[in-house]
Amino acid sequence: MVGKLMSKLSRVLFVIAERRFAESSEEEFLYNEAYILTDPIPRNFINAFKSGKVGIDLRMHLKENGTVRNRGTAFRIKEIDLWDLYSNIRNLGI
Repeated sequence: MVGKLMSKLSRVLFVIAERRFAESSEEEFLYNEAYILTDPIPRNFINAFKSGKVGIDLRMHLKENGTVRNRGTAFRIKEIDLWDLYSNIRNLGI
């Protein structure tokens, strides 16, 4: 588990934006802040998992024809808790 955090999520771009729908019904975003989160802390990931802040989703289901569709395993965490997994958080100054 921790190895996947280190390899797949070694750097995360976290963007805070406002969303609206234009008159043309297209979705638009106003980007307010952006941060880059780097240097994940393995111990913090383990602690977050033990405390229930990190969950595991097994994304597999049985299709109507009887075959299995496996989309792999995913981790789930609230945005606010994601910050605790990284030792380096830098504001990109948008």
